[in-house]
Amino acid sequence: MTRVFFRKNLQYDSRLSEIFRQLLDFWQKEEPDFPGNRTVLLKPNLLSPRPPEQAITTHPEIVRQVIYLLKDFGNKIYIADSPAGGSTKDIPRLWERTGMREVARETGAELININARGLVERKGIQRNFFLSDLLEEVEYLVNLPKLKTHGLTLLTGAIKNVFGLIPGFQKSVYHLQFPKPLEFAENLIEVFAAVHPHFNIMDGIRILEGNGPSSGGKVRYAGFLLAGKDAVALDSVAAHSVNLKPQQVDTVRLAAQNKLGVADLVNISVVGDELQPVSIEIPAPHVFSRLPDFTYGVLRRFIWTRPKADPQRCTGCGLCIRNCPVQAMAADENNVPKINYQTCINCFCCAEVCPEDAIFQETSRLVRWLS
Repeated sequence: MTRVFFRKNLQYDSRLSEIFRQLLDFWQKEEPDFPGNRTVLLKPNLLSPRPPEQAITTHPEIVRQVIYLLKDFGNKIYIADSPAGGSTKDIPRLWERTGMREVARETGAELININARGLVERKGIQRNFFLSDLLEEVEYLVNLPKLKTHGLTLLTGAIKNVFGLIPGFQKSVYHLQFPKPLEFAENLIEVFAAVHPHFNIMDGIRILEGNGPSSGGKVRYAGFLLAGKDAVALDSVAAHSVNLKPQQVDTVRLAAQNKLGVADLVNISVVGDELQPVSIEIPAPHVFSRLPDFTYGVLRRFIWTRPKADPQRCTGCGLCIRNCPVQAMAADENNVPKINYQTCINCFCCAEVCPEDAIFQETSRLVRWLS
């Protein structure tokens, strides 16, 4: 029976240290290879340079507590992620705004810019991927995802979080190659198969709901902390905790089908608190996923979401334009991005990289009515 650690009613406060001591006991029982005197990589979700209160990135207090646990066993700790867009020059700002620089300064952990490093080829299920060569140096990988809704994958968690170990702009290329939600999920499963973290700890205390995973999402208190060796089981329990069926989340369903983990809740034992699911607002594109195929086919042309720039918030930095994988954006006479919707693939990479939350999801009238 696969086990998942689950605690609820939490805050980012002093009580977390006691919860993490309980987590340590669970971790050591689950993991015969618990790291001691080794090099450990912590991989949080650092999607973009956003402050912790926006619930877009893994909260620094979660990272801090994990480091304290691991340092007691003589481990050397690295913190690394490749954000959306993959620009190397924005990494110092990313560390500062997400709180990671302060955590590293307090704990002695080392921040690694994987966008400035080399690549190593890893095999997935049917495809090979070039990932950060940092994976060759570390001996243990701890995955620290943030629980959020996601316009393409419905939910983002432990499985999707390893996508950030692909450095630089290659992530945008995959959005271009696999623009449809199911195709993109299949690619994520391939990447996950190539990485497979040793242990996973999910920040679900303050989450993002609605049109996540960044601009357009709404901060929601959930109070959850989840952990486990099986990332698929973790994502399955996370989906259930926000009142979704695990099978609705393509990454969970596909990972289980490829025998990369357990998704069936019947075969998962939840350790800690009793699950009491909370209902969340799901991304607009997924509101219609439960419609019968015939109904969806009739309504398809009236169902759409697309990115749009808010001229009041836009500063004209051009980051979204430079990071569009299909070059569907260009600056207008006021330096505000204008989008060619005939070319746009609705990957929302522009929204992920925008530092001012100036890219929002414009929706059709039918989507607004039914949402």
